[in-house]
Amino acid sequence: MKPSEPTLSALSLTALLKVREGAQAELVQALRGLAQDLEQQPGCRQCLLSQDVGGGPRFLLHVAWGDPDAMTQGMASEPYRVLMGAMTTLATVELITPPLLPSRSCRAH
Repeated sequence: MKPSEPTLSALSLTALLKVREGAQAELVQALRGLAQDLEQQPGCRQCLLSQDVGGGPRFLLHVAWGDPDAMTQGMASEPYRVLMGAMTTLATVELITPPLLPSRSCRAH
């Protein structure tokens, strides 16, 4: 069972994306399917895709793994490679956290 949010012990990758003009529908479709595929990989705790609250062209992708081996295997998987290709083809990656950093979650109350 996957937790509802990454824990501090989870290893994560977070990317802030700005969609290329005219590619938003295609990016959303690709990321939704690929995020589901990636989340099915062994050791993947969570794969979240969030859009700017105003519906703008910015998205946040967050992937959390349970341990370093799971992260290494997940990042070598076909769904991850396809996901990275879709991101770089259909969007500009504005920020990407270095791998192997503890995940930190922030929730509005």
